[in-house]
Amino acid sequence: MTQIYREHLDFMEEAKEAFEKNERLETYRNADDTLIALRYGLDRDCIDVYKLGEGIGFFANIMRKAPPLYVGDSHES
Repeated sequence: MTQIYREHLDFMEEAKEAFEKNERLETYRNADDTLIALRYGLDRDCIDVYKLGEGIGFFANIMRKAPPLYVGDSHES
């Protein structure tokens, strides 16, 4: 089982801030490129953290719900 350390929780908070500042952001990496956070969940309000491909933790329902993503041609009516 993977241990969650303070550095992982600190990074999760850093990623949370980045995601909350930019609702379209789906991934976030730390400055050293050793950790990556993925926006996740039906409401895009969860963060999944990985270290070099190894799962660190899935932090469910910790952010406010993000608006749904709309994929399509911006010229459609």
